[in-house]
Amino acid sequence: MYMSLIARVLLMLGGLNYFFRTSINANIFGFMGDYYMYVMSLLIGVSALYFVFDRDYYLPFLGYTVMPIQMSKPVGDIKKIILNNLPSNVNVIAWGAKNGEKVYDNPYDAYGEYGNTFVGKTDSKGEVTVELPCPSEYYVTKFGVMNKKLSKHIHYRYEMPKYKGLFSRVYTRYVSDECK
Repeated sequence: MYMSLIARVLLMLGGLNYFFRTSINANIFGFMGDYYMYVMSLLIGVSALYFVFDRDYYLPFLGYTVMPIQMSKPVGDIKKIILNNLPSNVNVIAWGAKNGEKVYDNPYDAYGEYGNTFVGKTDSKGEVTVELPCPSEYYVTKFGVMNKKLSKHIHYRYEMPKYKGLFSRVYTRYVSDECK
């Protein structure tokens, strides 16, 4: 996981270096001259090779994903959350953090074993009514430094209409209004 992050950062730095090559190289790295360019080129090349041999780079749906499948009876006051503008007649999986007013320090504790889940199907208009207890709030770390509190929300994925069994990316719907 860290290798992928490091390779992405190096490729991003390489792209920025290429884009701003005259001003950055002259003003910041001018004292290193050719040595800097050699090291930077080597690191970018190694990063590119890392992705060349990473199947998840070409087929990201084979990589890690969140797909909560534990179906249990929801605990708490059930709220109805309408999701719309989805494809018609497709399966939808939705999940939220644990029910309650507690604010969790991190998403891992907030979601636990994904007990606050919903599975349903959209209607012919592309709408589905998700029935879940209100999820709690939790903190996420941004850039490894600062914490940001996320207000009450659910995540969901829907099945791609043309590719049965393949689900969309994760979408987020804030539900503070429904949870009043």
